[in-house]
Amino acid sequence: MPFVVLGLASVLLVVVHISVMAIAGHLLGVVVREVSYGVGPVVLARGPVRVRALPLGGSVLFKTVRDEAGKASDTAAPPDPAGALDHRPLAVQLLVMLAGSLALIALAVALRPAEGLGSVARGFAQAAAGALGPLSTAQRLLDAAFALAMTQGFVAVVGVLAAKIAALNLLPLPMLNGGQALLALLRGGRSALPRWQDVLHKVLILPSLAFGLSWMVAGAYFLVRTLRG
Repeated sequence: MPFVVLGLASVLLVVVHISVMAIAGHLLGVVVREVSYGVGPVVLARGPVRVRALPLGGSVLFKTVRDEAGKASDTAAPPDPAGALDHRPLAVQLLVMLAGSLALIALAVALRPAEGLGSVARGFAQAAAGALGPLSTAQRLLDAAFALAMTQGFVAVVGVLAAKIAALNLLPLPMLNGGQALLALLRGGRSALPRWQDVLHKVLILPSLAFGLSWMVAGAYFLVRTLRG
C-alpha cells in the first residue's frame, strides 16, 4: 500500500508540474510543440500530448528561435521568431520555465502551511546529499518517505513530495527547470547562446546525468531492499 500511495502521489505531481508549465507557456503566447507525461516509448498520443510508458517524469517542448534557425538552415528560409520562448521577454521566459515548480511550492504550502516552505528549503540539500550517497543518505530519505506513506494520509504525502520535487527541479542543472532559468538569466533573455554558455551547458550535462543515475540506483536499491525485508 505505501508503494501505491507514493506512486499515485508522484504521478499526480508530475502531471501538475508538466501541465502548469504547458498552460503557462500557452497563455503567455509561446508555441507548445509537445507535452510529454512520462519517459520512454509513446503509448498514447493526442495532438501535442504524449503519454509515455514510464511515469518517471515528463517534459514540455516549446518553440525556440534556436530550433527554428536549425530548420531554416536546411530550407534556406529565415527563422520565424513568432511564438518562440527565447524570443519573449526575460520575465516571461523565467515564468514559463519556473511555473511548474512554483505550482508545486504553492501546493506544498497549501497542504502543509506550517512546514511547506521549510520542506522545500531542506529539499535542495537532501536531493544533493542523496545523489552523493545513493546507498546511504538516499536510503534514509526514501525510508522516511515510505514511513510517511504508511502512517499519514494521501494528502500529507502529496504535500511533502510536492516540496521535494519542486526543490529537485529548481537545482541549477541543465536538464532541470532551475538550470534552464539560470541559462536564460546568463544570456539576458536573448535567443543567441554565447560560445562560453554553450560550453558550460555541455559541461554541466555530465553531472546532470550522474545525478539522475545516482537517484535511479538509489530507487532500485530501496525497492529491492524493501521487498526483501
